[in-house]
Formats: sequence, structure tokens, C-alpha cells
Amino acid sequence: MVKDSKCAFRYLLWLLALVTTIVLYIYVVKTAMLPVGLLILMAVLFSGIYFLLLWLQKKKKRICLWVAIVSEIVILAVCIYGISVLHHTTKMIRDITEIVTETEAISAYVLKDEQSESLQDMANEEIGIVSGQSSEAVSSVLKKLQKDNNLSGTIHEYGDMFSAADALRQGEVAVLLMNDAYAGLISEIEGYEWFAQEVKILETSVETVQMEKESPSKENPAKNDWNKQKEDTEKPDDVADQTVGMENEINVPQSGIATETVTMELVEEPEFVDWDSLVSQDMTEVPEGAFVMYISGVDTWGSVSSKSRSDVNILAVVNTNTKKVLLVSTPRDYYVPLSVAKGQKDKLTHAGIYGIDCSVNTLEMLYGVDVQYYARLNFTGFVNIVDALGGVDVYSDASFTVGDAFAFSQGMNHMSGIEALAFARERYNVSGGDLSRGNHQMEVIKAVLNKCTSASILYNYADVMNSVSGSFATNMSREKMASLVRMQLSDMAQWSISSIGVGGSGARKTTYSIPGKTSYVMLPDVVSIQNAKTQITNVLSGN
Repeated sequence: MVKDSKCAFRYLLWLLALVTTIVLYIYVVKTAMLPVGLLILMAVLFSGIYFLLLWLQKKKKRICLWVAIVSEIVILAVCIYGISVLHHTTKMIRDITEIVTETEAISAYVLKDEQSESLQDMANEEIGIVSGQSSEAVSSVLKKLQKDNNLSGTIHEYGDMFSAADALRQGEVAVLLMNDAYAGLISEIEGYEWFAQEVKILETSVETVQMEKESPSKENPAKNDWNKQKEDTEKPDDVADQTVGMENEINVPQSGIATETVTMELVEEPEFVDWDSLVSQDMTEVPEGAFVMYISGVDTWGSVSSKSRSDVNILAVVNTNTKKVLLVSTPRDYYVPLSVAKGQKDKLTHAGIYGIDCSVNTLEMLYGVDVQYYARLNFTGFVNIVDALGGVDVYSDASFTVGDAFAFSQGMNHMSGIEALAFARERYNVSGGDLSRGNHQMEVIKAVLNKCTSASILYNYADVMNSVSGSFATNMSREKMASLVRMQLSDMAQWSISSIGVGGSGARKTTYSIPGKTSYVMLPDVVSIQNAKTQITNVLSGN
């Protein structure tokens, strides 16, 4: 009886290991990441192993039985771990490829010496808002705040964010309700650096904006909208919809509350370019086996879906036939016409506050190339991914420090996530300023790519997968991602990664996002842009 029980246990263990192996194999097949040849090899290998284990079970020798039992326990543990990893992988891929919304964070800003801890404590205080700025989102949030906090104070509507900030500082209003993405622009302007030091956020509400699932290229709604409205902007200084005293004022819920509108004159308007010619230019053809991806690094912590300025603006030009990748860095302050601005210029970084589509479309027009995909990463995701990889080895072309916290030497530096972030963001203590920062960002991307395409990623695979979810988003389909992984596993080819950056010269100009105020911008160098276009074409064509 005891002998029969032991025999049953051995065969049950063998069967359990077999079932978990089959489940693991099904998971692997569903990911579609492994080549067919490798799948067949796995099936043959698994079959051979289980026939061998079954044969060992039938042997009378104790050593054979123990080899079989230990092997089955190990296989069972490995398969359970593998199923867990693949489950997290498929979930991660689903998470990063199915984010079809962007969010707008609307915050209640107060002076730092304000003692109130919530808006309920300020129910009767004056509230300031900015006309025309994320009007639907602000209107929605204001309505909720009025309902939840019984707000009854007068709403003062200002024509621009600076007069609204002045009103907060001077005590005309106690609360300033503003989109966080726009609030980040205020301290950029000379004379308003105080906003970052003297103002705090009392409460934040998040509004969700639906996005297009497919790539925002070719049939571009922003371009079509420009074509429909170009009659309104035939003259460079006709920018009625961007003057500070806007006619299309915010739709504020009244509820019996008095409303006051404050306006001011536009000092200077941002430069205008022939946007029509950019919209209609022929795009560089992207052949089969090649694609262009926009890599955006947004200046936020937390959710990657938040609209915000894009500090990193890199086009990754990929040719899977020649195994070449070209990284093209565009400075954040590049003075270019935004796709939503109907011919008016702005800093490239400001495109991010209008959504990822605006950044993609603007770079398409700048370089004359169809950008099929984007990958957006915020500070949280960047730090987590680098740490999950066990750090990365990054080349620095010079020695420099970032405050008192970080020091980097010329040559290779092993960096943690926060160190790599500091390295990639610094522009004041490096000789080339924003241009050096762009080069550093590409060096970090190279280091991450090299780590991800090496065998060492297998040791940190689960941690990397967990770090990506929630802090990384892309419109590349799961099928496309699977095909790229499958291709790499098929040939394990070495990739050639090169990088270039476009240059320019500094100036002070007004911008589309901040009319009436001048700020630092970089005027594009036409020669460097043309050189970038040529290199993009060469990589795409396989030269």
C-alpha cells in the first residue's frame, strides 16, 4: 500500500510538471515573440525530457528515482516562475500599448504662506482663472470644486497667466486655478522666477482627454485644421486667437457667482512662417523594414499620461534590414512652428503641453519624415528602468558636476537611475549647454539599448518589466513589438547605433504659448537640419 502511494506520488509529480510545462509553452506561443524554429526546438526538447523522466521513474534504482523527482521539482518551479514572468510581460505590454488617453492636471495654486490646508477652508475666497487655457478642463474642475467644497467666492478671469500670477501675489485672488503644464511656463520668464519659490499647490484634479490610438502621421488633423483656417492667418501679425484679450473666453459655470474679466494688450507676437509649405512638403519615404519613432521624455513624476513639456525630443530612425539606428536629438528650446499654432513659432518643449500628437507632427514638419511611432517616458519610468537594469555605463565627453550631489568624469561612468537622470538633464554646468544635454541624452539611450540587447537583461527581466508599467507609453502595437523581439532572437545581430544633434544660436523671442513675453529660444541652424535630413534618408534607404 505504501509502495503504491509512493508510486502514485511520483507519477502525479511527473504529470503536474508536464501540465505546467504545457501551460508555459502556450504562454510562450501566445506572446508570438519566439521564432517558429525555436518553438519547434522547445517542443522537441520538452518531449525528450519528459520521456527521459518517465523512463527514470520506471527504473528500480533509487538514484534514478531521486534524479527524476528532483528534476521534476526543479522543472515545476522554473515553469511556475516562467508563467509568472510571461503573465507580467503580457500585462506590461498591454498597459503600455493601450494607453489611449492623456490627462490634464488642474491645480489650485496658493501662496506658500497660506495657512489653509484645503479648498474647503477657502470657500469664500476669490478665485483666479486664465481665459482660453484648457478651458474645458478648467471649467469641469471648477464645477466639481464648487460642488464638493461649496466655493462661493468671485471668479476673476484673466487674459494671460502672468496677470493671473501677479493677481495671486498681490492678493487680488487667494486661489489660482491653472493647468499644471501652463503653470510650469511662468517661472521661465524673466521677472517671474518667484512663482516656483513662492507658490504651492493646495489641491490637484485630473481630467482625462481621449487620444487617437493610431499613429498621428500622414492624415494629420492638425494639418487639416490649418488648411481649413489658413484664410484667417494670411498676414503674419493676424493672430486673433492668440491675443491676450481673447474673444473665445472660458465657459465658466456661473451658479450665481460674480465674474470679472481682466485683459491686457499683446506686446509682441511670435514669428510666423509659411506653414503651408511645411504641411505640403513631401515626406521622406519609409521603406519596408524601417520605421521612425519619436522618443519623448516629459518633465513630470508619476503618471506618464500627463500632458507636460517634453525635455527629451529624439527621433530614433530604425532600419531592421541593415541593423542600424540613428538617434536625432532636437534641443528643447528649438524655435519652430508648432502643428497647432498655424504658422507661429514656439519652443519645441512647449509642444508637449498640447499633447504627444503635437510634438510628433511638429517634428515631422521639421525633418520632412513620417513618424510612425512614439514612446513616451517620464522621470519615474526612466529612473525605475535604469535601476531595474542594474545601472548603465554611459560615456561622458567631459567632466562636470550637477550641484553638490553628482560628479561625472570624462569617459565611461556607471550610473544609477537618478544619476543617469541628472546626467541627461544638466545643461548649465556643461560647455555646450542645451546641445551638450541632447548629446548626453542620446548617450544614455545608447547605454540603455546596449543593456537591453545584451544577455544581462535576463537577470533583471522581471524587474525591468515591472518598472516599465505606468511610466512608459507607446502607440506601437503588441504585434509589432513581438515581431521585433522575434527578429532579434532569430539572428541575435549586433546593432550599429549612431547619433547626431541639430544646432542653432540663442535669442530672445515671443512664443505661441507665451504671447507678449520674450524668453530664451534657440534659432535653428538650417545646415545642421539639412544634414540631419540627409542622414535620416541614408539610414532609411539602407545606405
